[in-house]
Amino acid sequence: MEIETKKEQIWRQFLLGKVAGPERIAIEDGFMTDEDNFAALEIMESELIEDYLSDELNAHDRVLFESAYMKSSARRSRVERMKVLIDEASARKRFAVSSDHQVPWGQKIAVFFKHAGWRTVVAASAFVLLAIAGVWFLNRQDNNPERAASVESVPPPAPLSSPAVEVPQREDNSNENASRAEIKPAPSPTPKKCAPPEREIIMAILVLSPGGVRGSSTENRLRVTQQTSEIRLRLELETENYATYTARVTSIDGKTIFTSQRLKSNKKSVLLQFPIRGLPRGDYIVELAGINYAGLTESVNDYTFSLER
Repeated sequence: MEIETKKEQIWRQFLLGKVAGPERIAIEDGFMTDEDNFAALEIMESELIEDYLSDELNAHDRVLFESAYMKSSARRSRVERMKVLIDEASARKRFAVSSDHQVPWGQKIAVFFKHAGWRTVVAASAFVLLAIAGVWFLNRQDNNPERAASVESVPPPAPLSSPAVEVPQREDNSNENASRAEIKPAPSPTPKKCAPPEREIIMAILVLSPGGVRGSSTENRLRVTQQTSEIRLRLELETENYATYTARVTSIDGKTIFTSQRLKSNKKSVLLQFPIRGLPRGDYIVELAGINYAGLTESVNDYTFSLER
């Protein structure tokens, strides 16, 4: 497929793993803050998968697609599902084309006589004449009144009678209230349960500013649904003084929910991503610490957010 704009070329290189460093972080920030860019990336991702399945990628891009893009299980599942859809569409198209191009019987017979030898043609013609003569003879016999009169009428078959069922007698030898045998229907087979399809990763995104107050996150609300599987937070920085960072997500009562180390910044913010795993609604705190070049840990900022379902 033809790439029309320079932005789409950069996004395609981003999906193939050709973009790295600060440029890649800047692109990720753009997807987080702009819903239109995120939707456009979804379309570009589908087109890239279709090019791969249609064998329209060059050898270099194909190797990058298999080594970089298909690195996660969720992306591999998406490629497999799209391959099934494309195969089903191709099968339906081939069936429709074959149905439209069925050869009529008259044309088949003409082709047979054209390519068969004279002996085969004579034998086939004799067989057709014998079949026509046989049909004519049977119709004549059916229309003969003498034959119709000689045919004896066959009485209809007698209805099948069910075998007699012996009914137990009561003490007064009365059969009026005899009980009938109960016929229990055969149990229906239990349907087999199919394994549920693998769910796609649905991400909730929120940008947090420093200076949060513990126990209060009314301004930073993050609403999720039952389908949301991961949370992605962009923690804005006031200054950039550390090589790497560590982050810890806790509840209001101090219970640790998730920790992440060796996080890097783009000099403006730090990206933190973690699975939701049935996280209940409520207020949460993100403690961000910096690791200086001497390997010492120093507190940077606290961030708060409220999770709503």
